[in-house]
Amino acid sequence: MQDQFTTTRARLGSAMMRALTAAVFVGTTAWAAGQVTPQVDRKCQKALDKADLVYDIDSDGDFKLVVKVPDNRTQLVYVYSNTLTYDNVEVRTIMAPALVADTDDALTAETMRLLLVDNFENKMGAWEVVERPDGGIVIQYVVKPPADIKPDELRSLIGLAAIAADMIEQQITDGDEL
Repeated sequence: MQDQFTTTRARLGSAMMRALTAAVFVGTTAWAAGQVTPQVDRKCQKALDKADLVYDIDSDGDFKLVVKVPDNRTQLVYVYSNTLTYDNVEVRTIMAPALVADTDDALTAETMRLLLVDNFENKMGAWEVVERPDGGIVIQYVVKPPADIKPDELRSLIGLAAIAADMIEQQITDGDEL
């Protein structure tokens, strides 16, 4: 019974990821064609303003921040306008990319082990590997706090994501690209 459940769950997860990737691609394409207007979450914008954070709003309506991290480096962080809901729980996504690559060649066993070990050691958030529609990948650190997070907590978690992503970026690349 457990094996059947695990197999069914894996199939559902795989199907959901394909559907989500397709939806993101179609949504992005539709917006680019002028068919969809991105919505900016004004509550999140107000929280970012109250936290005195500097940001730009990207073409998807998400908040793009460049955060200063130790050793005179910077890290790109996004706070998504769209929230995720399960039952009555609404969360916001804070994402910091550590690597954006045109192929999945960066997904070596060593890199994957590094991410898994780091996931275990992190108090909040987790590493994700996202396949892009063009065949590339993004290795990103993600924190999903409640959508109604307080400004000072939002600032703190943006800093957490920035530092986590920058630390891994330093270990798997030679630069400070993100």
